[in-house]
Amino acid sequence: METKPILTIAAVIISLTAGALISGIYFQTRIKQLKEECASNKTENLSSVPRISSLPNFPQIATPPDEVLIISGKVEKIEGSNLTVKALFYGREKTYLVKIANSTKLIEREMIANPPPPEPGKSLYPFTEREIKLTDIGVGDNIIAEASENIKDKTEFEAKTIDLTVMPAVPTAPATAPTP
Repeated sequence: METKPILTIAAVIISLTAGALISGIYFQTRIKQLKEECASNKTENLSSVPRISSLPNFPQIATPPDEVLIISGKVEKIEGSNLTVKALFYGREKTYLVKIANSTKLIEREMIANPPPPEPGKSLYPFTEREIKLTDIGVGDNIIAEASENIKDKTEFEAKTIDLTVMPAVPTAPATAPTP
């Protein structure tokens, strides 16, 4: 029996094992360094940290434009003619105090459950609209609030219009009786 093939196979196995151990130790050390940097706030921008993964980079959330006139969110509280609205503002949750004035236009847009097909040359608008009162808006409702001024850096503003969108109820399957 020849020992050369056995020695060659053993050398390959030892080399692969040593390579795996060395790369594992390197990556563990590098991960530890990055965790220490993050914990000590040495890394201000994580995009500057070298990648050690083959996972794709996810896009950064866009920066807000210079002028913001509309927010969309959920009504958290109603006090008098003020709505507290929790909105997602360019990736961050932000709470607004939306003031309703006498001039504020309140509109309910209800989505039509089965809209007819659009007429040729016309676009489909699957909503019916009606004017509403402040009392028609409740906690938990989703609204769109439009301002007359730039509200980019503000947390309270007077609304020009409030849109309350109502979606049709989704039919549910009938409950089945338990089998005996």
